[in-house]
Amino acid sequence: SEAHLAGTPNDKKQAEWTKDQFESFGLETKIDTYWPLLNYPVSHRLALVSGPKHLRFEAKLTEDPVDEDETSRDPNVVPLFHGYSKNGTVQGRIVYANYGRLQDFQFLKDQGIDLNGTIALMRYGGNFRGLKVRAAETFGCAGALIYSDPIDDGPLNKDNSSNPAESYPNGPWRSKSSAQRGSVQYLSLLAGDPLTPGYPATENATRIKAEDSPGLAKIPSLPLSWEDALPILKATQGLGVRGEEDWSGGL
Repeated sequence: SEAHLAGTPNDKKQAEWTKDQFESFGLETKIDTYWPLLNYPVSHRLALVSGPKHLRFEAKLTEDPVDEDETSRDPNVVPLFHGYSKNGTVQGRIVYANYGRLQDFQFLKDQGIDLNGTIALMRYGGNFRGLKVRAAETFGCAGALIYSDPIDDGPLNKDNSSNPAESYPNGPWRSKSSAQRGSVQYLSLLAGDPLTPGYPATENATRIKAEDSPGLAKIPSLPLSWEDALPILKATQGLGVRGEEDWSGGL
C-alpha cells in the first residue's frame, strides 16, 4: 500500500510490520542492521535534440495515475530510475541495440556502426538489465536506456475471448506509460553491497572505492516506458542498418 524503497523510513516501517506478523505466528524474529551503498534519484531528464538548440522531444519519465489506485497518485512515488546507475549527464547519438545482449552489440559493430560515445536504446527481456548496461559500457557507449516493449507484456497479439488485449486497469497488460525499475548492478560479477565484496556491510567494515567496484556501472542509465521510447525509435527510422528478424519489437 506504500512505496518502500530500500533504506527509506517506509522500508523500515514495512520490515517492522513484517516482523510483527511473523511473531504473531509464533516465529522468533529479529531485524539486523547493515550499511550498504544505496543510491536515490535526485533528478532525471531525457531529451532528443538536433544540434545545440532544437528540442525535438522530451520524455515525461512518469507513470500515468489510475483512478482506482490511490498509490498511483502518491507524490512520494519512487521516480523512474535504476538502482546503482552511474550519476551523470551524457549526450550522444542514439543507437538501437535490440535486447542489449553481447551478440546484439557485436552485430552492430560487425556492420560498421560506431558505438563509441553513443547512447544505447535497448528493450527489456533476454538478459538481466544490469548485463545490458554492462554490454553497452563494454562496447563504448556513454549511456543506456532500457524500455519495456509491448511485444513482451503489452496489449499486443494476445486477444482472446476471456483475456482481452487491453492495458491496466482495463486489462492485464502493461500500460504505455509503465516502466520497469530495478537494479543495474553487474550481478554476474558481484552480488550484495558493491563496496564490501564477499563480506557483510557492517558499520565499520572496510569499503572499496565505488570506482573500483566490479559490480557498479560506469555509465548512467534510465528505464523508459514504451510511450517514451517510441519517439526515439521513430527518430532512427531509415538510418543505420537493419537488424536480423528478432530485432523487431511490438512498436
